Amino acid sequence: MRRFSSLTSIIIPDSVTSIGDGAFYGCSSLTSITIPDSVTSIGGYAFYNCSSLTDVYYGGSEDDWDEIKIGWDNDYLLNANIIFNYTANAASSGTCGDNLTWTLDNDGTLTISGTGDMYDYTWSTSSPWYNLRSSIKKVIIENGVTSIGYSAFAGCDGLTSITIPDSVTSIGDEAF
Repeated sequence: MRRFSSLTSIIIPDSVTSIGDGAFYGCSSLTSITIPDSVTSIGGYAFYNCSSLTDVYYGGSEDDWDEIKIGWDNDYLLNANIIFNYTANAASSGTCGDNLTWTLDNDGTLTISGTGDMYDYTWSTSSPWYNLRSSIKKVIIENGVTSIGYSAFAGCDGLTSITIPDSVTSIGDEAF
């Protein structure tokens, strides 16, 4: 069975508490999913035939994940090719320019604050929020930021909203 075979990334909102039986069964192009710590159960075959799934981002800790009631036949979630990222312990703030800082809040809003230019990132994987990219839904760049760096937000596939102030005068190649 092929269902949503073109779906590559899923971000589940905090309002979800359970993932039903076979919920994403057959999503063969799915590579990453973000599961909030509000999820307390995952039904059987929820990710069956998700043969491309390599990254699971979970909003809690590894101990929290171990407490989730996982339904029958979910052994494929333990597949050696899947990397689990426990974002509760991940950095959610840092620097991104000589006078710029970034913060990622629990609702997926990445805020860039300060004054001056954002650093350029040679590859999208070198941005400081790369490992949290599936959690980023909204970017707010505050007034005072003068440039958006090369490849800064490349790979942020769940991004739905960007606020850019008048102070930004340049946007780097492949920024988005």
